[in-house]
Amino acid sequence: MQQPAYFCEACRRSAHILSLTVSEVFENAFLAQVEAESGAFAAGDPLYVTAETLPALQMGDRVEVMCSGIMMPSLPARIAAELVAVIETAAKSGVESEHREAAEGPEVQG
Repeated sequence: MQQPAYFCEACRRSAHILSLTVSEVFENAFLAQVEAESGAFAAGDPLYVTAETLPALQMGDRVEVMCSGIMMPSLPARIAAELVAVIETAAKSGVESEHREAAEGPEVQG
């Protein structure tokens, strides 16, 4: 049986996991960048992920997502996650402070 065009090859096998870095957080969804090439996704591709329940997320968190296999062909691509697990928080990786410095500018010593 041929899969429809909106079927994500990366998620076709059951329990396929995608590694992502969170860039924006919304209610029951987040925008992220793919960390490593996986099926239909190249490293750095943006991906909009929805889920029934999400852990507390913040910009810069590294997460692993088990996807359902259905992908909406849009920019960015959209997938529905069956499970989202935080692998590393932004605070632990130092990403949060880097983003804060970029937004606020360098600290001035006085």
